[in-house]
This record gives sequence, C-alpha cells and structure tokens, in this order.
Amino acid sequence: MPFKKGSSGNPTGAKSKAQRRSLLEIQQYAQIKTIEMLNIQLTIARNEKLEPEVRLKATELVLNRAWGRPEQPVSVAAQVNVTVEDARRELEDRILKLIASKRAREGIEARTIRALPGRDDAASEGLEAVGETGATTPEG
Repeated sequence: MPFKKGSSGNPTGAKSKAQRRSLLEIQQYAQIKTIEMLNIQLTIARNEKLEPEVRLKATELVLNRAWGRPEQPVSVAAQVNVTVEDARRELEDRILKLIASKRAREGIEARTIRALPGRDDAASEGLEAVGETGATTPEG
C-alpha cells in the first residue's frame, strides 16, 4: 500500500534514546536473572505434584536454553535426470577449466594441461593425457 504524499512511512517515528536505553536495561536485567529463571524452570520440571504438561514445558525450556532448539527436518522432492556418466563428465570439465584458469594466471599455455584419462572429447582437445603410470602421451 503506497504512502500518501506528505505523510511519513513511520508515523510513530524512531525510538527515542530513552526508549532504546530502557529496552537495553530490560535485556540486561533479564540476562542477570537467567540463572534464577533456569533454577525456577528446573524446580517446576522436578516437581512431581505438577501436571506432566507443565513439567514437560519447563524441561523443554531449560533444554532449549542450554542446547538450542532441535533442528527441524526438511524434505525436498525433486526429479534429477542425470546419469553417473554425465555427472563424471561435468566434474571433469570443471576440473579441466580450473586447471586451465590456474595455468593461464601462471602464464602457461593451455595445451600443456594434462587431461584426465579416457577423455577424447572437445574439452580435452590439444591436451596431454595422463596414463596409469603418470607419463604423458599426446592425444591424437
């Protein structure tokens, strides 16, 4: 909803210095009382005369303060149509590009980059292949 011409987007204005200081003081006071509040929650959690729901809530609050709230599982449904060969080829292409960019920064010609074994496509044209022994052989 657009603002009317001549009216403020924040009609109540920013919080005053006194209001900000007051909020800070409340926060600091609450931090000082943390141990006391935890002890109260522990007392409630241990009190067998109280309803189980009350005790459980107090226990939950203590544990959440100590360890944080538990992570919530998230499930995502997706269809992925990638073969292992496609994934391997994409990974190899990325590796070759990284090597080429590093060599380019170092001033080494791209044709001296060693390709991964078994590559004979355009991504490794003019590159040397590294065999099982580690020796280089020109691709042809």
